[in-house]
Amino acid sequence: MSLLVSYFIIPLAIYLLLINIYFRLKITRQYKSLAKQNIDIHPKVLLDRKRRMDYFKKFHPLHVDELQGFATNLDKLIILVIVGFTLILFSFLYLYFNR
Repeated sequence: MSLLVSYFIIPLAIYLLLINIYFRLKITRQYKSLAKQNIDIHPKVLLDRKRRMDYFKKFHPLHVDELQGFATNLDKLIILVIVGFTLILFSFLYLYFNR
């Protein structure tokens, strides 16, 4: 059991932490760039994939590529967090119930 922890869970947690930091820095940099250009977007629009592109084209046609990249990185970060949490949770549940 300790091999599972030392060879799977700990490296997985470190890997997820590093990827999380990378995406957060990238998203923060993109957000600062958009904020300098006075582009304000409602978070509900960013999280709704169906309406997002129409909103970008309608209200910010000059910055569609930047906004799409920002929204894509945000989606990737959210998926990473959910998958990482699920993997770590199931790993610990497996360890707990197989004692």
